[in-house]
Amino acid sequence: MGKTKMSLINLKKLLASVMLVLLLTSEVFATQGFRPWAPYQRDQFGGGARRTEGVYGTLEGVYYTFAPVKNIVVGNPTFEEQSYREVYNGAGFVRQTNTITANHISSISGLGTRAEIGNNRGHHGWSIGGYSLMGMSTSMEMPDVSMIIDDSAAAIAVFTITEPDVLYHNVWAGGSTWDNIANTNFWGGITSHNFPIPNNPYGPTALWGWFSTTLGGVDSGRLAPLPINFDYARVTTKVDHWVIDALYTYRFHPCRFGNLDFIGGVRYMEIDDSLLFLGEGSLWQGVDVDPNTGDLTGSATGFGSILGDSDWRFKAENHIIAPQIGGRWSRTSNRWTLTAEGRFMAGFNQQNLRSQGTYGSHFNNVDTSILGATPQAVLDQGVYPWLPLGLYPAGARSFNYSKTHQAFSPGVEVKINANWQLTNAVGFTFGVTGMWVDEIARGSKINNYSISNTGQFFGLNGSGFTDSALMYGVNFGVTVNRH
Repeated sequence: MGKTKMSLINLKKLLASVMLVLLLTSEVFATQGFRPWAPYQRDQFGGGARRTEGVYGTLEGVYYTFAPVKNIVVGNPTFEEQSYREVYNGAGFVRQTNTITANHISSISGLGTRAEIGNNRGHHGWSIGGYSLMGMSTSMEMPDVSMIIDDSAAAIAVFTITEPDVLYHNVWAGGSTWDNIANTNFWGGITSHNFPIPNNPYGPTALWGWFSTTLGGVDSGRLAPLPINFDYARVTTKVDHWVIDALYTYRFHPCRFGNLDFIGGVRYMEIDDSLLFLGEGSLWQGVDVDPNTGDLTGSATGFGSILGDSDWRFKAENHIIAPQIGGRWSRTSNRWTLTAEGRFMAGFNQQNLRSQGTYGSHFNNVDTSILGATPQAVLDQGVYPWLPLGLYPAGARSFNYSKTHQAFSPGVEVKINANWQLTNAVGFTFGVTGMWVDEIARGSKINNYSISNTGQFFGLNGSGFTDSALMYGVNFGVTVNRH
């Protein structure tokens, strides 16, 4: 991508240099039969202004807006065919949803440049041009963010029970069960006090934690799904977009309604769409970490950010090669020329998808050596209820996935421009542009927000990650020998 951006920058410099040469070198213009700074004269031909011929160029600034992605959700949108997850907050069950949705993500706007050079002779012409809009982004910040992560396929770690009289008490929204785990083949999971916690028939288990409780005067544990929330979150959406066109033009004879041109050629277009998520928060409210020993002090008093801190980056690259056809209409009156242009593109889209990031960095500050012993040891501490057992021990708490995908991405582009001639060769142009392209992979839709049955944190969606892209904006600049 670095080489691609550098090549694009070099192309823009080349096009700008050609424009300056055309403007400032009178010898070049003399070969075309005109002088750039000669006063404007209306040259009649067949009842209308004569169309220019020879080398021409355009250099413009553009201000584009990308419409926001539809139906965006930071989190799993349809957990177990519903839009909420039942979680245990230490006192009871509550329903948790995805806080960040499409209502919180705005459109993206940015400045760029567009340049074109070409040559018209009689009925025929050619042109090479393009534009770029790099580094467009928008961010939003929000406190107290919650989300859904689907862990229904995942089983959590194996623990060894050293005290046979410890009761296991499972709690779920559908009810509660308990029994003496030392004497019962509980969910097919006991072999000589080794207690594997399998997929829970009442719900998922990977993001669950032990809570200390007392049942019948005996210490026992309560295993329940943990809330997923952050004290603070920042979401950034980013778009890089650039285009290169190579076109052939056939110019028809002028008519009473103006001038008509046929346009055909090929376009290479790139749309790189990214979503970056930063979530912060301590593991437990009311619990501190000794910086010297890593031991926990205090007791949990409320919701904690079990995945704090987290830093996720999701990126979708769209590399599109598209044959295109279209038409252009223009009409000149005195110094003014009005132009309307439309194109249709049939694009082959090579999509590169990548997700990477880290999660639960606060785990590194916790002395979890006792967790290799028993859940009872966890209960005795009284400060570990917000530790998601399915993510411990997880080694390096990071993920990095990538894959490719192909799609057909048709598109339509419309331009309307007005040109005012300052001199016989030099003019100023301004107008509006709009483009719609289908089947664009979006960074905000590639992550599946789930944990697999092998414990893999997150992954890339196999479908449903594309959306149409709508771009629109204004342009303004200078033209040479084009009216």
